[in-house]
Formats: sequence, structure tokens, C-alpha cells
Amino acid sequence: MGLWEMVVLIVLISTIGDVFHRHYKTKERQSTMNNQFSGLGDQLNRIEERLGNLETLVVEEEKHKDFDRAL
Repeated sequence: MGLWEMVVLIVLISTIGDVFHRHYKTKERQSTMNNQFSGLGDQLNRIEERLGNLETLVVEEEKHKDFDRAL
């Protein structure tokens, strides 16, 4: 094996290794992001539920104010 063949082989092996490394790193990031998005969906559902409760409280308070004014 000549010098240039050895250089090409080393570059080729390094490039393939880098491609695999980036591939696995990207999969790890996607997994982390999916977990974060799943948590955000749960958090959004809780916030929507709280907002609904607050809206109910405000509407009930307005009803009481209207009733008190009528007296």
C-alpha cells in the first residue's frame, strides 16, 4: 500500500466515523426534544384547565356583582 492510498484510507475512515458520530448525536437531540415537547403538552393542558377555572370564577363574580346591583 502506497503513501497516497494510506492517506485516502485514513481520510475515508475519519469521514465515515464523523458521519456516524453526527448521526447518533442528532438522534440523541431528537429524543431529548421529543421528551421536552411531551412535557410541554402536559403543561399546556394544565394551564388550559386553570384558565377555564379562572374564567368560571370571573363569570361567577360578575353574576354576583350584577345581582348585588339589582338589590
